[in-house]
Amino acid sequence: MRPTYNWTVSAGRIISGQGTPSITVDTAGLAGQTIRADFELGGYGMRCPATCATSIPVIIKPRKFDEYYDIARNDEKARLDNYAIQLQGEPGSHGYIFVYPSSRARANEAQARARRISDYLVNSRGIDASRFTVTIAAARRDFGATTVMG
Repeated sequence: MRPTYNWTVSAGRIISGQGTPSITVDTAGLAGQTIRADFELGGYGMRCPATCATSIPVIIKPRKFDEYYDIARNDEKARLDNYAIQLQGEPGSHGYIFVYPSSRARANEAQARARRISDYLVNSRGIDASRFTVTIAAARRDFGATTVMG
C-alpha cells in the first residue's frame, strides 16, 4: 500500500505540498492569527489524523515619528505630548528616542536632555518607562532628538 496525505488549513491557502508529508501555506494578511493544519494519513486501512497550529507573527516596521533640533523646552514638551499620544494609541508598540549631542555641547548636556525627556514622558504623560528607550547617539553639528515608533 502507498500512503496518502491529505491536508486542510483553517486559514490561508496551501500553495504546495498537498498529497505529500509537508505543505507550504500562503499566510499573507494573516499576521497575529493562529492557523490550524489538519492532516490525515491514509492508505493503511485505519484513520490516522493529526493537527498542529502555529501563530503568524506580527511584524512591526519602525517608522520615524518626529525629529527636532535645539528648540525651546515648551516646544519640546508639545512634541513629546504628541509622541505620548501615539504610544498610548498603539499599546503593543515600543518607542525609541535618539538624542544627538551637539559637537559643541558641554559634557553631560545630552544625558541631561535624555533624562528630561524620559522624566517628562513618565511623570507628566504617564508612559511606563518600559514602553520606550532613550539612547545617546553620535554627535551631530546640531543638538537634537529623533523619535521613532517601533
